[in-house]
Amino acid sequence: MATSSTHITVGRDSGDVRGADNRAIQIAVDALPPEGGTVEILPGEYECIDAVHLTSRARLVGAGEKTILRRADGLSMPFRIGADYGQLKITPVDIAPFRVGMGLYVRDERSAGWLESVITVRRIEDGAIHFVEPLVMNYSEEHGGEVVASGSLISGIDVEDVVVEGLTIDGNKENNITVGGCRAGGVYFHRASRVTISDVSVRDFAGDGISFQTTRDFTLRNVSSCGCTSIGLHPGTGSTRINVKGAVLSDNHYDGFFLCWRVQESRFENITCERNSRAGINIGHRDTDNVFVGCRLHENGRAGILFRKENANNGGHRNRFEGCIIENNNGSGIEVEGHAYDVVFEGSTIRDTRGPKAAQSVGIVLGRNARRFTMTGSTWEGHPDGNVRDISGADGDHSLDG
Repeated sequence: MATSSTHITVGRDSGDVRGADNRAIQIAVDALPPEGGTVEILPGEYECIDAVHLTSRARLVGAGEKTILRRADGLSMPFRIGADYGQLKITPVDIAPFRVGMGLYVRDERSAGWLESVITVRRIEDGAIHFVEPLVMNYSEEHGGEVVASGSLISGIDVEDVVVEGLTIDGNKENNITVGGCRAGGVYFHRASRVTISDVSVRDFAGDGISFQTTRDFTLRNVSSCGCTSIGLHPGTGSTRINVKGAVLSDNHYDGFFLCWRVQESRFENITCERNSRAGINIGHRDTDNVFVGCRLHENGRAGILFRKENANNGGHRNRFEGCIIENNNGSGIEVEGHAYDVVFEGSTIRDTRGPKAAQSVGIVLGRNARRFTMTGSTWEGHPDGNVRDISGADGDHSLDG
């Protein structure tokens, strides 16, 4: 982590750097020496037209609920002229709403995931927006190409040994357009190592609340991601050795906790996923060898835990759940859609407490490709259609106490 004694304060009316937006914070971050240091954001609300772009060995700290980074109102503008892979300018039908320093999202109806581009406006001239980050795909006006002023509030790309703590992120979702979680999030990291995020709250972001992709050795402590238009917490694209202790992921439009591709060798402790529109925990593509301890999955729109459709090579194998409470979800407590092998539940409570209004009608649904599920020390209660529905047949070879 940061080894420098450099400490720079940012405030609206006091501090070493004064200002009420992301640009003031960025000035402080950019002033840190190569060995890093601390940027302290003093209490107040700061409007963000772009992310705060972190550097290696930076420590960004605030005063918790008193330090708020709020996403500025967004907009969308269609292309006048399409833009190609590697291009450094785009031409919207109207440049009037844009300004230098804005963070933008570039896409069309064919792009998704990693094929969407994130840029920062460097200059505007001759009807075009210019930037330094090359586009990652061809975008066409004929396929709904658009420039969206929306995106992350904190971003760390190709960084290591970073700390983010004591901040409140307000995504202002009512006035922004949802962006994809592979390229953005309220808090977003890509190709990063040894990052600690603690006492950080993300609310109402137009996209994923916290997303980190292709990362190593992440630690999250006492975080929350609530009311976002996509996923609450989204690690993936080969993220390993994650350690989460204490997280609340609630009221998000999709899953509370979506383990994307190749989330492995990680520990997730005391995570609450509640009232998310889809699953509490969604696990699948080579998400293997993880441990979940003391998690509470409550009142989600689908299963509390969903093992999504994957083939035998790509299933969510060898995951372990200890002392988790899976209750009052919709349909089933646990649902296994695809191939998932050697999964252990120990000391779990799977129940619906709503009596005649019970919607978690089955405790666990084991699909035809579930293999070797073990459940010991479980408490089952209140499932009108039974604790276990097993359609895997004899090949499943399960050991269940329900």
